[in-house]
Amino acid sequence: MDQTEQPEPERLGFRSQGSWSAADLSLLTASVDGIYNALLTTHVERRLENDLSRTLDMLMSRYEKYLDHPFYFEMLHSWRDLLRLWRKTRGKIPLPLPMFPFQATPFDLGTAVPDSKTIYTNLAQYSGESERLRIHRIRMASPGLISFEGLGDIVREFRELIKDMWYRNRQEKQRGDQESQLRELEIVEKYLGIGRQFREMDIPFPTILVTEKYLSDETLKNINNLRKLEQARKLKEIPKNLDVAK
Repeated sequence: MDQTEQPEPERLGFRSQGSWSAADLSLLTASVDGIYNALLTTHVERRLENDLSRTLDMLMSRYEKYLDHPFYFEMLHSWRDLLRLWRKTRGKIPLPLPMFPFQATPFDLGTAVPDSKTIYTNLAQYSGESERLRIHRIRMASPGLISFEGLGDIVREFRELIKDMWYRNRQEKQRGDQESQLRELEIVEKYLGIGRQFREMDIPFPTILVTEKYLSDETLKNINNLRKLEQARKLKEIPKNLDVAK
């Protein structure tokens, strides 16, 4: 995002109650920030992938124009197949492209877009300050208010993710722990936009899955931290307080 842009922020609030320690407040802010950052990571990934896709389309047009010769036909055909596969997996397959006479260095798609773990742990490098979550207001009391503000699209995704998780938790309380955890992982993956593309392909991607699993595991951990604060009666019912803005 252009650093000069100032998108309209949207607020996300939590009603506090009871007695809070410094550790409680730290746990809340770190967990909310972690969930928001995971969602922001997916936005950054898509932006980088779209930028690279446009560059590749431009290069492809150039190659088709200047390499219109039977000698290069199979090479161009193979590259088109590689690009389709790269786009289908959202830029996660490390595929070195074929070399052409006027191409100075190999274009390695595997290094062109960082993996989600790299982006998540280095968000300051890949996003602007206006994109990241900020504290809007803290009023410690019983009841009190702790509110944040961030990008509207991501705040709205945050609300929907949390509401889905709490609703699913109520609906499936009678199910076994393992099945419930799998369902929660599916919900998180849906909002992070990961997992499904790999299940559709009969190809193993161990390294990729490790980095994607890191993002979903971190998100689930932070969601469970919010649950702990709610269960300890530090926060009022969370889904009913996510729209608090004042």
